[in-house]
Amino acid sequence: MPDWKKIVREKLGTLPLTHGRREEVIEELAEQLESAYEEALAQGINEQEALQRSIAQFKDWEKLRREVFQSVEGTHLPVWEQNGAFAPRRWPVWIALALALSLLLVPAFRQALAILLVPGNDTTAWCSRIFPEKVLRRIEQSGDKEKYARALAFVALHSPKEDDERAMHAAEKAIALDPNLTWISAKVSHPTYLYPDYDPHPWIERLKAWDPQNGFPYLLEADANVHYWEPPWTKYAASAAILRQSLAAERRWRIPMEKVFAAPRMDFYQLHRDAYTRLLPLLRRGARADEAAAVESALAVLPRFDYSVGGPAHSSLKAAAKRSAQVILISAVFVAVLGLLTALWLVLVIVLRWKRNANSLSHLLNRLASPLCFAPPALLLVSVALFLGYYPYARSIAQIPSYQELEYGYVPVLMGLDDLTSFVPLTDFWVAHMFWPSLWCAAVALAGACLLWWVRRLTRPDRPDAA
Repeated sequence: MPDWKKIVREKLGTLPLTHGRREEVIEELAEQLESAYEEALAQGINEQEALQRSIAQFKDWEKLRREVFQSVEGTHLPVWEQNGAFAPRRWPVWIALALALSLLLVPAFRQALAILLVPGNDTTAWCSRIFPEKVLRRIEQSGDKEKYARALAFVALHSPKEDDERAMHAAEKAIALDPNLTWISAKVSHPTYLYPDYDPHPWIERLKAWDPQNGFPYLLEADANVHYWEPPWTKYAASAAILRQSLAAERRWRIPMEKVFAAPRMDFYQLHRDAYTRLLPLLRRGARADEAAAVESALAVLPRFDYSVGGPAHSSLKAAAKRSAQVILISAVFVAVLGLLTALWLVLVIVLRWKRNANSLSHLLNRLASPLCFAPPALLLVSVALFLGYYPYARSIAQIPSYQELEYGYVPVLMGLDDLTSFVPLTDFWVAHMFWPSLWCAAVALAGACLLWWVRRLTRPDRPDAA
């Protein structure tokens, strides 16, 4: 005859019932198993199969432990006494939590978190969130001049128009630290920075001094000297051919362009495809029709970096970016939610670990911690999904040789994120100023409700039978 009490003890494990009720439960379950065993034998079943049938009537012993404890004690089984797959007694839960936290050490994962749209923040200055001033100061204090210069170059290359002053200061510092980064002067002298009191010529002169054999700085100079959208050039806007002839006759434009052709080489730093169009007037003017035709044919096959232009290539790029953005955005939402739940679970299990005495507060904390045991493994899964979704766009600043490559690598996914979040007024005044205060008020209200529930369950000293 099997030892039914021994079998029940092994299956139930430690069951912290008070007042000797554990033995009563074990005896009752043993009698139930024995009864089922004897019924199976009476039906002509052999002993081994009868034993298996008897034990199989309780398919989930862990669920039985929780139900027995709740039935006897009137509360949930303590979280540190649970044996489920996600219980804190299981090492896989802590390994999953450690792996999820270790992803924060991966630069690509931190970059994915940094570019995400956060209510209450500027939706355009995403590079300011990657390299805020305190981060730049920390990099500067580290003594790694190359890393500091690269970070400054990143800020200079991809700051929005509203932050152009910060971009120019960053470019100044980056070039002073590493003269090899002087090519970013071409970006800082870009026409998007042409404000009434802004002069791009000092940047162009710096570029000419740094790369004297290159004709591109003179091309930038010609572009800075004559603006086709300003008088008197606006009257030629109706005819591109007349505009080109007028430009070729303009001395401030023609002299820099002649230096372009006199330069030993031409390196555009991958900045602007449209700069090639400035070569055509001089080529035609000098009766070099064959070279002009060659340049025009080259223009037809060069890739465009204007993402506002439609077409099959643009649609394909936008579709791919939107799919990646969907994975990133959905994963990020789950990372934020599960991160908060994991932090709450961790606090609760630590408190319950050192506070073993059973009282109303422990019961409340245990009731909150039990359903949150899934959070650490789930956090690991969604963190990996976020990392893999962003990984195709993850590049070190040291791997980005030019502004155009930076734009080409990051703009698609940023456009996708912007499209997905455009239906939410994240930049509205109310959201920007009331989002975090609203979260704080909700947290205070939740804490107050929990406190009132706990006080309500306290026993009065003068009336132990009353709550």
